[in-house]
Amino acid sequence: MREAVYDLACSTLLGLGNMFMFMGYDSQLTFVEPVLHSVHDRSPDTIDAHAGFYGTLICVLFFDAKQIPREIITKAHSSVQYTLLIGSLLFTVQLVTFQFIHFLVYYIWCAAVGVGYALFYSGHGGYLTEHSTKKTIHRNSALSWGLATSSMIAGGFILALTARKPFELADSAA
Repeated sequence: MREAVYDLACSTLLGLGNMFMFMGYDSQLTFVEPVLHSVHDRSPDTIDAHAGFYGTLICVLFFDAKQIPREIITKAHSSVQYTLLIGSLLFTVQLVTFQFIHFLVYYIWCAAVGVGYALFYSGHGGYLTEHSTKKTIHRNSALSWGLATSSMIAGGFILALTARKPFELADSAA
């Protein structure tokens, strides 16, 4: 396979992987607050009423704090592929932790997702740089980010298909 075609394929797959990962994460963020609020209503000692909002705050704080040393950590690891893998695994494991809902587990994994977010984006940039030349970096970057940000469109479609219509809420309350 020619190098230019290989680089294009790598950028496309990176963008698609990013799209699917964040489509799942964005969809999860939509549902986590009402679900955790419902769990709190049934068992107040298990989790806070607004844990979904607090968890997002913890995730963003750890993401921001991790931005400073992330390049050092990324360079200390052997390759950006492992950084991408570790970052995406932290997202996946956090979704699995919803099988056991407890405030301590939830907040710890929100912090881990913040770290995973920083690692993933560090690996994302490194992977694009590794698989691009001066000539192709702009094309590969645009392609990868274009596919990645389309997760919001796909997530919007999923939300539109799964959300109840307002008249259904009024009918179910009666």
